[in-house]
Amino acid sequence: MEQAIFKDYSVIEGLLKDTVIPDMFKVRQTFSRERIEDVAEETRRQLTSGGLEEPIQPGMTIAVTGSSRGIANMNIILRETVRFLKEAGALPFIIPAMGSHGGATAEGQKAVLAGYGITEEFCGCPIVSSMDTVCIGLGKQKGADCMHNDGFKYFKTRIPLFGNYVRTHTNVHFAVASIENAYDETSKIAVLRNEEIPVKEPELLKYAFSLMPRILVDETDVLIVNEIGKNFSGSGMDPNITGTWSTPYGSGGIKKQRTVVLDLSDESHGNGLGIGQADTTTLRFFNKMDFTETYPNALTSTVSLPVKLAMVLKNDEMAIKAAVKTCNETDPSNTRTVLIKNSLSMEEIYLSRAYLEHMKDISGLTMESGCRPLPFDANGNLILWNH
Repeated sequence: MEQAIFKDYSVIEGLLKDTVIPDMFKVRQTFSRERIEDVAEETRRQLTSGGLEEPIQPGMTIAVTGSSRGIANMNIILRETVRFLKEAGALPFIIPAMGSHGGATAEGQKAVLAGYGITEEFCGCPIVSSMDTVCIGLGKQKGADCMHNDGFKYFKTRIPLFGNYVRTHTNVHFAVASIENAYDETSKIAVLRNEEIPVKEPELLKYAFSLMPRILVDETDVLIVNEIGKNFSGSGMDPNITGTWSTPYGSGGIKKQRTVVLDLSDESHGNGLGIGQADTTTLRFFNKMDFTETYPNALTSTVSLPVKLAMVLKNDEMAIKAAVKTCNETDPSNTRTVLIKNSLSMEEIYLSRAYLEHMKDISGLTMESGCRPLPFDANGNLILWNH
């Protein structure tokens, strides 16, 4: 595979040999850290405090949904929900609540759940995965296709419209809402009855937004993202943080000239959605990317930019240098650079030397190391975060 792309690196290496990767220092970002210490106990408490078991009849079959998103403690929350339903006499089973993820196949979607620890053994019930749909219900790929058909422009009205139609025309008994803090920890669990969902969910959404992390530096020349994947964001990397929007209907995140993506998470199962928002990437990423897992997402969402291929370079060092070299109107010996692990892990980031003089003006940042060159191994790959 490597030879199919690069027969000879010498020309590219020659073009980048004088490019300087700036020295960087480790920074700790501090956010609000409200969290639940015992997620299983809190889930049980919420489920058993509202009389939810009253309408459940013995032998009733109830589907419990498992998401493709990397939700903290999702397997534990599902296990406790299943246990609650079984104790009420129901026969629960888990289904993958996904559109085109997992390659838009039943087997692939079940594998996505297993990657999050959601298995029949752990949760104590069957997992039934199918791409079949009916006119009303969880729409799978066909439902996602219908939702995306006219583009993101209409999501603001279509999401609540579709959700409320399903809620009022099917037997949705209750919903379990999980909200995370900026450290990817469960901060709040709320159980809403069917009729409470449209009333209480908007406030829960506002609360969730208030806890979101961000890069406390507003602007940079080069943003380096160590890894992307569907477990971090539906977009591979959360554009609310990285500013990598694929639609004009969203905004926010750090401003930058170039974005580097170094790796693809194992939990993404080869789905490289989001690489189109990067300017440079690595052969390692390319070799992990499964186009048959990725392209169904683009075909369903009708947005092709996230699956377009960034410039593929030999290794991490070369990918970073290429991004630095292609920046305009910067100090080539002192380029502003921000390095993050992924768009979920915002506590520890790295900033380049150019930010040293501004540290005192940015609330929430604590310097944790001196300024030094980024460490690369003999193959030119970054060796931070056990890479």
